Amino acid sequence: MTRLSIVIMAVPERKEMVYALIKRLGRNVPVAWDYDYNGIWWNCLRAWKMVKGSATHHLILQDDVLVCDDFIESAERAISYRPNDFVGFYANNQICTKASESGHSWVNIKNGVWGQTQMLPVYEIPRFLSWCETNIDPTYKHDDRRLATYLSV
Repeated sequence: MTRLSIVIMAVPERKEMVYALIKRLGRNVPVAWDYDYNGIWWNCLRAWKMVKGSATHHLILQDDVLVCDDFIESAERAISYRPNDFVGFYANNQICTKASESGHSWVNIKNGVWGQTQMLPVYEIPRFLSWCETNIDPTYKHDDRRLATYLSV
C-alpha cells in the first residue's frame, strides 16, 4: 500500500504562501523552515530527511508552488503508475504542452527535474543523499540539478 509523506521547503518571507498551500492541500503538512537562510540545498537536505512514519514515497514542495485541487490524490495515483521512479509535477517544457494537446498525461523528460516538486520512493532517498555527499561539492546550492545529475547516472 502506498503511503505518501509530504513536506514544504520554505523561507519566512513566504509564510503566507505556505499557509495558503497547506490550506489548498487540505492536510496539515510539516514545513522545513529556513529561518537562518542557510540556503536551498541545506533546507532541501533537511526536507528529504523529514520522511514521515512508514511512508513509501516522499514529496517535497517548494513554498511558491501552486497545486491543483486534487494534488495529493493525483500524487498518490502517480505512484501507482510509477512506483519505483522519480516523479516531478512541474516541468517548464514544450513537450508537456504537446502531450496534453495529444491527450497524454505523462511525459518522460531526460533532464526534467525542476525544484518546485520532487517525489522519490523512500528507499531511494538515502542512496541519493549518499551519492550527493560523495559526488557533489557541498557548496553547490541547486537541489534540482543535484537530483537531475543523480538520476542520469
